[in-house]
Amino acid sequence: MVKLIGLQSSIRGELFKSIRLESGGSRKGLARPRQSNSGAITSFFKYLPRLLCIALCPTLVFAEPQIENITGVFSDKESITIEGSGFTSKSFPAPLLWWNADDGIDPSQLGRISDWVDSETYFHGELTDQVTAVGSDTALRYDHGSGSGGPLGRVDFESDRIYLHRKVYEDFDITKNVVFSVGLSEISGTFEEGQKVTGTQSGATGYVYEYYRDRGAIRFLTDNGSINQEIPVYFKYGEKLVSSTGSGVNISGGKWPTDILKTFNYKIVRFHAEPPTSNNNIWVGAQGAESNEMRLTPEYTNNTVWPSQMKFPFKQRPNTWRTEEFVYQSSDLDTANGLFSIIVDGKTAYDDPIITRTSENPARYDWISQSQVSNGAKPGSWVYYDSLYIDDSWHRVIACNEPEWDQCENPEPQIPLAWSDSEIVISVNQGSLVDNERIFIYVVNKDGEVNSNGYEICPECPAKPELTID
Repeated sequence: MVKLIGLQSSIRGELFKSIRLESGGSRKGLARPRQSNSGAITSFFKYLPRLLCIALCPTLVFAEPQIENITGVFSDKESITIEGSGFTSKSFPAPLLWWNADDGIDPSQLGRISDWVDSETYFHGELTDQVTAVGSDTALRYDHGSGSGGPLGRVDFESDRIYLHRKVYEDFDITKNVVFSVGLSEISGTFEEGQKVTGTQSGATGYVYEYYRDRGAIRFLTDNGSINQEIPVYFKYGEKLVSSTGSGVNISGGKWPTDILKTFNYKIVRFHAEPPTSNNNIWVGAQGAESNEMRLTPEYTNNTVWPSQMKFPFKQRPNTWRTEEFVYQSSDLDTANGLFSIIVDGKTAYDDPIITRTSENPARYDWISQSQVSNGAKPGSWVYYDSLYIDDSWHRVIACNEPEWDQCENPEPQIPLAWSDSEIVISVNQGSLVDNERIFIYVVNKDGEVNSNGYEICPECPAKPELTID
């Protein structure tokens, strides 16, 4: 029997592009988009002649990357050389961006982006040593209660695919750090920070945190007034709200049980297309007023993927470091062959095919922002970032402390310095593996294929024994 263990990369890539193989629930280098059964059958017969050709050519075999030898010491910023086959060529050896809080605010010179885009507009956060990940001395923190911006900066890209890895810690609970606000009509006068606002029918009270004159809305402080009591008293829909300098009719509620807008609209990552060409964007997030479970929303192109549609509930976990990976591929126009894979602590939460572009919104995503909050959060909602690795290909080298790829729960990206089909040179990023005695290396190639069994290296290799003759 002829084993189809590997294909020439050009044939393999074209074949997989048309016949999307289901990856199941296990973690792969790339969770490939899946077709419906009818689509898969159609693609099978379309490519049957090519499959028969492959079956008759025993020299062509399906091959995941093979690591044959590694030289060097696994110590931070040391260079290691990986030799083998099936790595596939990489247009730019360096990643698009590599940032580590231990090295400061700016992205590393080891990435192709070494400055944040328009940092005065997009960059937010400060370095701290109060909360740090294992193996790190510093993190960058940002208070989502201070504004609608997000930590770190905007990252631009031009490719049709992205791999993103980051480590994040949230010192808040989105179901508890909610804020209250109301929308107003028939406004007279104004509302000022700190003023008491009273409902003329309900008797409810709140104190102004911020008044948004342009959209007629008040956001309230979170620590006083009847709306913040243990047994709260809320404003009523349609009643007049008054302060010492202004008044307006409450138009929040009606369909809301509390007749007040309760929100922590948390988006943990967002990919954007540049308006006005397109309005399409995609984000992962949750509404804390409803639940702590994340959903995936491809706006203007696809239906929302709700928590029940994911492989497991991806919940916001306060006060815990979390490793997140996102694997993206643009779809064709109006076709569900795109990908936005969500991987949390090494486990794939979602990898089904999606539409990322339509005839009405045809542009590909071209920039990325990290976490952001719409409509406010309670002050003191601190998020911490340890590191951020982004590449505009699926190529990557990963280290972890498990001998099998599917078991890697703490993947650490290594920083490529040189890359060919048979040899890779990396700069070591120990990260959380700093105290591990067993380290395994994995190579993911351009098609998302990975060696399923890791190549073990020693963090501190013993010195070669010296031969002495008496």
